[in-house]
Amino acid sequence: MRLVAVGGSMLIPMFSARDPLSHGVRLSYLLPPPTTLLGAFGSGLGLTLGIPRGECPAGGRQVRDVLRYALEESALAIVKPEGPIIKSAQMWKLVNLEKESTSKSSKKESERGLHDAFEAEYISSSKIGLTFIVDLDLLSEGLSELASSACADPTIRSVGDVGLGPEDLVKAITLMDRLGSTENLGRVTHASLLSIKNVETSGLLDSCVPLEWIQSVEAARPHESAEQIILPVNRFVSNRVRSAKADKIKGREWSRVWFLAPLRPGTKRMRGKRIPVYEPAPIRVQANDGYVVATLEDPKGELRFVTVLPEDIARELG
Repeated sequence: MRLVAVGGSMLIPMFSARDPLSHGVRLSYLLPPPTTLLGAFGSGLGLTLGIPRGECPAGGRQVRDVLRYALEESALAIVKPEGPIIKSAQMWKLVNLEKESTSKSSKKESERGLHDAFEAEYISSSKIGLTFIVDLDLLSEGLSELASSACADPTIRSVGDVGLGPEDLVKAITLMDRLGSTENLGRVTHASLLSIKNVETSGLLDSCVPLEWIQSVEAARPHESAEQIILPVNRFVSNRVRSAKADKIKGREWSRVWFLAPLRPGTKRMRGKRIPVYEPAPIRVQANDGYVVATLEDPKGELRFVTVLPEDIARELG
């Protein structure tokens, strides 16, 4: 195991990470789940490796699937809320443009082209922090399948033979430009390698972590509480959470895990309505047996994350 920690800060004014179990209404997770973070990270990694398109075939699969699978097996993704989180809904209408007509009966034909209208949740934010802890050996092994790519581009065929380094992961973060849907554009303002500065059995948590890794929570005030949310996770995480719940959706296996998010719930009146608003609120926690509260920082002190990690991961990073 050769672990490397990298982090970044991303401006993301709006995102939507759809809950695949929602029906009728397109619900969004309150924070980008690990699977969404790794998907965006994989896109940046593909660009770092010089892969021109994710649809290129590789070993019977598409390149994007190889990247996603390799990261899901080898990486831990952690999100840190760095600004208010506002949940709101929009009504969307889907129209089949190919059925639009310029004839006199265009109105009726346009109505027939209207497929559906549905409510979609969106999360407004300002900035989030990102941490990726990657086993470079496992990731390189997973990407070896790209060496057999049938794509004509020789760059892709040689990727599996190229050894990945920590700086490649930092560059991959800087190339992340969205989270979730294609319209959810963002920009990474800073990215760097991270190192462990402090390891304790308790600490002031500011990142979203699996609830099972925490023994107890101490609220700063009696009326305050942190949010508990359930998120889809990758295999690197689900293998370390006994309570992970497995689901199979559209032929793909998902594992869901309860997380503790350092957010204080509240409401705000906007346009005559009260909407949910969640403020970042670091909370003191006691790590469970076999886990530690770790502080990760970059060399300049511009990035700082306090999270809970398995002891073996913290030991390897230290």
